[in-house]
Amino acid sequence: MTTASASRPYFTIVFSGRNDDFGGDFNERFFRALRFNHESLSAAGVPHDFVFVEWRPLDNRPHLATVLAEALRRVD
Repeated sequence: MTTASASRPYFTIVFSGRNDDFGGDFNERFFRALRFNHESLSAAGVPHDFVFVEWRPLDNRPHLATVLAEALRRVD
């Protein structure tokens, strides 16, 4: 790590979930949390990344990682 990078905070945020609609539309809440955190950290100039851990995916639903990848492709 260089001195310049050591002086700036860097955040890695770990999200966990699965495509199961627990508590209502989980996917919408998940995407909203991602957008909120990304926009807030970007506005503050804080470098960051996200790590997504898919917890016990269901056999009868697309993996949340697939749903997330498709949503990100639409944004580009």
